[in-house]
Amino acid sequence: MSLGVNPYISGLLICCSLLGLALLLLLILKQHTEMEKELILFISAAVIAASLVLSLLNPLLGVCSSAVYFLAGFIQLLVRKRASIKIIPPQIIQPVPDAPVNTDIFPERKYKQLLTAGTAIAQCPADVFSHKTTADKMFETLLHIFVSETKADGGALMIIDDFEDLISVRAFEGSFPPPYKLPDTVPHEKLRVTVHFKHEQFSLNDTLFGQIAVSGKSVLITAPLSDARICQNGEEDFLRCGSYVLCPLTLAGAALGVIALSRDYESPKFTAEDLETAQILASFAAISIKNTMQFSETIEYTNLMQEAELVTRLQESLLPKKLPPLPKLSVGRFFVPATGVCGDYYDIIPCRRDRTSFVVADITGKGVTSLMLMVMLRAIVRLIVNTQRDAGKILEWLNRGISGERAMDHYASVTLINYNLLNHTIDLATSGNAPILVYRSEQHSIDTVSIVNTPIGIANTSQYHSLQTELKKGDILITYTDGLIEALNTGGYPYTQERLKTIVLQNASKNGQEIADLIQSDLQKFCGTKTLHDDQTLLIIKRINS
Repeated sequence: MSLGVNPYISGLLICCSLLGLALLLLLILKQHTEMEKELILFISAAVIAASLVLSLLNPLLGVCSSAVYFLAGFIQLLVRKRASIKIIPPQIIQPVPDAPVNTDIFPERKYKQLLTAGTAIAQCPADVFSHKTTADKMFETLLHIFVSETKADGGALMIIDDFEDLISVRAFEGSFPPPYKLPDTVPHEKLRVTVHFKHEQFSLNDTLFGQIAVSGKSVLITAPLSDARICQNGEEDFLRCGSYVLCPLTLAGAALGVIALSRDYESPKFTAEDLETAQILASFAAISIKNTMQFSETIEYTNLMQEAELVTRLQESLLPKKLPPLPKLSVGRFFVPATGVCGDYYDIIPCRRDRTSFVVADITGKGVTSLMLMVMLRAIVRLIVNTQRDAGKILEWLNRGISGERAMDHYASVTLINYNLLNHTIDLATSGNAPILVYRSEQHSIDTVSIVNTPIGIANTSQYHSLQTELKKGDILITYTDGLIEALNTGGYPYTQERLKTIVLQNASKNGQEIADLIQSDLQKFCGTKTLHDDQTLLIIKRINS
């Protein structure tokens, strides 16, 4: 106090100085690591302690020391702030002239070229979808793009046939010496060799093309004479092997085919850049081919479904809507069509007072052709059944009418039963594997009365023989198509004739329609959710009085 400094004023100045020092410490701490922060905090604590001690001894000394610490911290902050500003030398920020661009390097020129080619490949499916071109023409276009972009002398585009595990040529261009062993039967003539290659099918396991497709790995061959996978077939110029690029056409791990490119032995060899070009284009081509295949499958499926719907409606229109009056008989039947299949047909025709004809037919194939054969069968049978001739002769007339149609490549298994309502005698004949079973009530047993014979439509010289039998009270005739007993359950087992017989034996006392309904119900229960692959037709004829 001897220096005349008011203690209150000195205390206030010391507090302000210490607050300023604390603020500087906070700013400085942001620019340091953890270890530096701990050291600064320790020194700051020592500084504050020293300031307080000096203030107690002499307020003027405390004010001066605080001011010194404040200025030291302020100067340090300015130095750090100036050091954090990056001063860029003038010569570094001067504009640099553009370096000359090499237009021959792959990224600059080739990728633009490949992008154009890839766009053309991607456009191909759209042309097929709009019917501007066909799938075969699309394959030729794709191959031409490959040949042009790789500067190949020739090439082939091959597609895998999934059903037969084969790969075959779908497009061919230019010169392509076959790298496989030519059969001895193919003469060394350029045209004959080319034709053979275009129509040859190659195994996926035993040939280079198949191995490339299955493995999914591209191959560059520049030394064919020393490569064990290549066969040199002769010294003729068109047979001499040059270099090859073979790329698989794969999408999502699935093999679609192979693109094979060649250069003649006198031409420059393919390079790694050519291989990369082919690989890039192959990825575009695989997408285009897959899209085209899926589109074609969808269109084919849609057409089949539309055709199947039409055929099914026409098929059902040919079936009898109601039974004619049949005294002394109880008739049961059911018909279950399978989607897309038109094969079964049955008819009940009152011919004369003493004859009613029952017809069941199973026609091979499906679609409109089967429907045409069905319509012909129905029309011919209805025209010729009203005759004194037996069932065998009627089937022979029917067969001659069908076999004369050379355009027909389908045939039919036909059951013809002529039932005499006056004396309950039966005249029957069958063609193909059409079955007729008879239940005898007295013996409580089921016998087969039909024989396997030549189907209708195979040869116009086929002969059919009649069989005669008689139904007694309670006896039952059963005939059906093979779609019934061959129907599969989810385990892959067929329904079988024995199971059908069991239902008939257990329910022989019921009327015809009740027995048919029980068989149909048991069949549905047996098959469960299994898809129906063939039409199912059943006809039951039961004598109900003496």
